[in-house]
Amino acid sequence: MADFFDYIRRWISTKASNLLGNTLMTAMIITITCYAVQKDVFETYPATKSCLFSVLMCSIWCGLFNSVAIFYSEREYLLDDLDKYLPVRIYVSANFLIQMFLCAVESVVCALVFSMFFDLDNSGIVTSNCILDYCITFFLISMSADMLGFLMGMMINSITSIMTVIPVVLISQLLLSGCLFDLSGIMGKAANFTTARWGFYAFGSIADLNSLLLPGQELDYFHADAAYILYCWRYLALLICICSLLSGIILYFKMNRVEN
Repeated sequence: MADFFDYIRRWISTKASNLLGNTLMTAMIITITCYAVQKDVFETYPATKSCLFSVLMCSIWCGLFNSVAIFYSEREYLLDDLDKYLPVRIYVSANFLIQMFLCAVESVVCALVFSMFFDLDNSGIVTSNCILDYCITFFLISMSADMLGFLMGMMINSITSIMTVIPVVLISQLLLSGCLFDLSGIMGKAANFTTARWGFYAFGSIADLNSLLLPGQELDYFHADAAYILYCWRYLALLICICSLLSGIILYFKMNRVEN
């Protein structure tokens, strides 16, 4: 347990400025996005859908960039630390806690900025407050993308590779979100493992997008009820757990390969 807190203290002493910088960047991006798409939001279906999709992709973008370069930036001394005294599980769990704190702060910022631009219903569907429903969704989206970025960072050995892979991941999330076109077959199954799909479904359900459509045009993946939104949240939480676990497994095998 001492190793856990030692690593966190070292991370804070050397990279605390990253937390502030990432939070300010998130605030700037979400503000610009909300300003750009604010016309007719919560009044017409196309405008509301575009707005929710835009803030969804912003949250995924920020989550990915929170963590994708962490392992690479520490690589020079970290591999030696992991070999000598720092267990893989401690490294992964400490970074998980740090990123969870960062994503929590960023989600509060996103929810507050979102609420300043749009007139939200005070009553929530899952919680007692609509802003809190959005805040939890922002957090799960950001944390899911964050852990995906952390996992990607374990498999990439250069900044050039990182910059090459990130656009591919973002485009995949965009295409598999279910916002641009209906998904079926293999793509529909693959979409179940994307942050964008469950984040978009949760946002659309909290906003009750179906209420902006004509009777008979309602979509079966937006349901303004607590059980369905919790279902989307559970999928996002599952993606967080999967990426975190895979990160630990990949790093464990990476260290064993280095030792051999």
